[in-house]
Amino acid sequence: PESVTVKPDTSSSVLVVIQPPTEAQGIVSYKASIEGGDGAGKACEVTDVNKPSCVISGLELATQYTVKVVSCVDSTNPVVCGEGTTGSGWTRPNTPKSVNVNPISTSSVTVTFEAPSDAKGIGHYEAFVTEDPNKSCKTTSLDILSCEIGGLEAGTQYEISAAGCIADTNPAVCSEAVPGSGWTKPNREFHFAGFIHFAALSTCN
Repeated sequence: PESVTVKPDTSSSVLVVIQPPTEAQGIVSYKASIEGGDGAGKACEVTDVNKPSCVISGLELATQYTVKVVSCVDSTNPVVCGEGTTGSGWTRPNTPKSVNVNPISTSSVTVTFEAPSDAKGIGHYEAFVTEDPNKSCKTTSLDILSCEIGGLEAGTQYEISAAGCIADTNPAVCSEAVPGSGWTKPNREFHFAGFIHFAALSTCN
């Protein structure tokens, strides 16, 4: 293959994406296998070369793996395969047990994470507004599992997605997101105006 990309799939599997060689004539399958480590022997096979990807399962969470992919030709016995191309990638860490969202002000909320029972590999936690991922925050210490999202609208409910992420990976490798929701505080002016309106009606009566 021209290249191999290994992407996080779940906490126990990786997705292997294969870029076929420029000259792919005669290739009928690709075989992907873990190189060394605790995943040695775990593998997957692509038999539809028009969809060159497969998933290797049964792996350890939050662990980096090197995957070797070989291309194999048709009608040979034993099967003849190429020398292979390698790529590396991570499995995901476990998902946080839960997330709580509480108001801080009219424009911000605090997000508090509950760590999973096995937090292997997690270096920080991230949270973002589900419909606007640019509004986000992340923890700076594993001793304080909370962060603040700002730039929000007053008196508004927000759906928040939260995940645990492996430290120092590029691109980031994070768990599946766990959902939460919460409100920003309303503007005080709304309450004051309502009070004045109520007082005026009471006077008229």
